[in-house]
Amino acid sequence: MVEAWPQEFREDFYREHDLPLEPERTPPSPPRVLASFASPTSYNSTGEHAKNFLRYVRNREKPLEDAVMGHKAAAVAHLINLSLDQEKTIRWDRTAERIAA
Repeated sequence: MVEAWPQEFREDFYREHDLPLEPERTPPSPPRVLASFASPTSYNSTGEHAKNFLRYVRNREKPLEDAVMGHKAAAVAHLINLSLDQEKTIRWDRTAERIAA
């Protein structure tokens, strides 16, 4: 938590508590699994997806999950992975659909 403080506050805190300015970092512990899900072995998600897609095309219906929704869901997943990989917060500009500076 101290790492999130402004540098001046952080340095004052370390000095006040007689700590080194660059503390050793311990590697993060593996994430806990809070829940898990397994579909039935007979379920074929690709087949179901294709079947639903073709039904919507045939009936000229708007799908429940269109390409825009798929794009947004994938973007969030990619941003999470990027944040974890870089070990930092990623700020996303939803309007421009770009990583904010």
